[in-house]
Amino acid sequence: MQTPSTPPMEAPPRRKRRWKWLAGITLFLLGVLVGYYFLTGWQTDRELEALYAEMDADDPNWRWADLIAELEPPPDDQNAAVQILKVARLLKAKPFNPRGRWAKGVNDKELAVHNARVSAENLKALQVAFAGLDPTCLAEARKLKDLPRGRFPIEPVVNPFEIKLDWIQQTREVVHLLQCDAMARGQTEPSLQGSAESCLALVHAAHAINDHPFLISQLVRNAGQGISVAAIERLLGQGKVREAELVQLQTALETEVEANTLYFGMRGERAGTHRFFEGVRAGEISVARTMQQAGPGGAQERLLDLFSGIILRGEPEHLRLMNEYVAASQLPEVERVDALARAEAKIRQTRNFSIRMLMPAAAKVAEAARRTQANLRCAVAALAAERYCLRHGKWPATLKELRAETLLLELPMDPYDGKPLRWRITPTGAVVYSVGLDKADDGGKLDRANPLAKGTDLGFQLWNPAHRGIAPPVELERP
Repeated sequence: MQTPSTPPMEAPPRRKRRWKWLAGITLFLLGVLVGYYFLTGWQTDRELEALYAEMDADDPNWRWADLIAELEPPPDDQNAAVQILKVARLLKAKPFNPRGRWAKGVNDKELAVHNARVSAENLKALQVAFAGLDPTCLAEARKLKDLPRGRFPIEPVVNPFEIKLDWIQQTREVVHLLQCDAMARGQTEPSLQGSAESCLALVHAAHAINDHPFLISQLVRNAGQGISVAAIERLLGQGKVREAELVQLQTALETEVEANTLYFGMRGERAGTHRFFEGVRAGEISVARTMQQAGPGGAQERLLDLFSGIILRGEPEHLRLMNEYVAASQLPEVERVDALARAEAKIRQTRNFSIRMLMPAAAKVAEAARRTQANLRCAVAALAAERYCLRHGKWPATLKELRAETLLLELPMDPYDGKPLRWRITPTGAVVYSVGLDKADDGGKLDRANPLAKGTDLGFQLWNPAHRGIAPPVELERP
């Protein structure tokens, strides 16, 4: 007997209506989201048009391609950067690795006494390291003394944040070599002329970084400038240097004083950031890959490659903040601090993902630049004072006397309080100094082993003839 089939049960009308409502609501919400997406994109585009117009009026070459076109290197035979790379290749084949005390670095406590000779033990370690170099290496490095111009080439890339900066480490190695060369020549040659030439080569090596458009590049330039100043202070601490060499060193350092390294770096970072946004918008640049330059990217970054509009909508706020940084970098140092602090406060409050991901730590770089400026300005004034002493057999009573004799064109200002640098004659010589970060005048007290210690200033020390080239501290401590 055949069992009759049961007709299919129809869904209750109420359930059908519920699904229709849910489908309708879902489609409505999706429509709202899509509409919001396109509306905000349209608003962002209009906002960017107005912002770009403002930036074009302020700096017509602010975009990456235009900025890079400005940075044309000098001819190779006049380019210190080309010479640095040549020396770096020689160092790669036969590295410079001094042993013993030098393993701690030139800022070792003993070596920080700049009017003392290097001990025989340390000098021997340097000479052994020099002997292990390619026979032409030191001579090639010293040629930098005749190359005051320089600029490293910038490779054409789609994403500026992927530019290779291997030359930064290579420049550091050449700077270290010249620093040690200046120290050794100050003791092994009959006059200080050779040491002065190595110091000049050292300044030119730092200058070769020039206006490279990244903050990391300018930090390395600042470091090279600081090392140059320390080497020159040691040079003058060893004995008498001819005025011709003093003039060359002072002129080279005056060029460094004029260089606004923070502005170079911030202007380049802004241009690179805008190019990054352009590349993401055009599908040429991956957010995840860019993030991997600083470390492994996570799922969040990979999702941004799929939903790039999230990061692109942050571009107007991001560029405005970078404009604030660029503007602040052009202010005098004493005004710059507050302007940077206002920008930093906005960064702490924002939820803009691109700002949190890409905005550089400009305030820290600004402080490094300010400290370097203080040291450079002190060095320029000190070299002028040394020239005065050669002429008159005594130190000037004030820095104004240097200007009166046109040894200084103007009185260098302290980047920490905006007042002229301080000058003090001491029992062993003289010191020109800045009050430093705490803005307290500590009478020119310097601590070479810990220059940022409380109760100290930043400055350049000069010595009377009897206090130059004294015995190494390690020998003075021996019974």
